[in-house]
Amino acid sequence: MKPNREEQHSYAIVDPFFGIPLDQCARTQTNLAIPTLTNYPAEFKRFSDMIIPMFWIEYHQKELPTYIVRTLQAFHVTRSIEPYLPYVLYLSFLLLLTVAFREAARYKMQGRISPAKYTKPKLTSL
Repeated sequence: MKPNREEQHSYAIVDPFFGIPLDQCARTQTNLAIPTLTNYPAEFKRFSDMIIPMFWIEYHQKELPTYIVRTLQAFHVTRSIEPYLPYVLYLSFLLLLTVAFREAARYKMQGRISPAKYTKPKLTSL
């Protein structure tokens, strides 16, 4: 038996940042090694010192589903803007705080707004 590495090796190509396999192939062959057969009939002795291939298993994941590819693309975009994210969040916080103070000042300057004029319906007897 002469193995051919190009046709029989297993491999996995993995995304370096997230560890998700992008392409992978697992191949294996199971063989039966027969030792020297003695005290057997001639038809069995011809199989002495042989390696007989039993079965071959191959799994090949050629491409990922579209939703996983898009998720990986989104992760890579998020990873590239991640260093700037704290500054964006701080500025958003300051903007929201400014808007909240402005609305509070406007509410105070207008005076207290009375609650909506809602009256309970009176119960009438039939």
